[in-house]
Amino acid sequence: MPKRCEKTSGKVAFGVRPEKVEFHEEVPSESSGRNILGPGQITDIRFTGVSNQYQIEIPGVGEITVFAQNIGRSPVVELGATVWVSWKVEHSFGLSDLPTGTEIEE
Repeated sequence: MPKRCEKTSGKVAFGVRPEKVEFHEEVPSESSGRNILGPGQITDIRFTGVSNQYQIEIPGVGEITVFAQNIGRSPVVELGATVWVSWKVEHSFGLSDLPTGTEIEE
């Protein structure tokens, strides 16, 4: 992953494109190639034409955005549903600076 990172040591902020993140209604199986966060709660669902956008609030992490393409079988979930989010490790990328106003405890 270093070739996808602007910074590889110390405190590193990382990102994942929202369309690369999935959500699950049950705890996904752990794997060394997958990051998992949760549980969290769906706080907003928006139809955007080609996809649905889900806002998921995860305690201690914050709000995560997930896009699910409308390919004939969108996830059937409601506001307030408890979910976990996951993504493949190789879809993560490191950023050189932390977001402005972000304070991270040691």
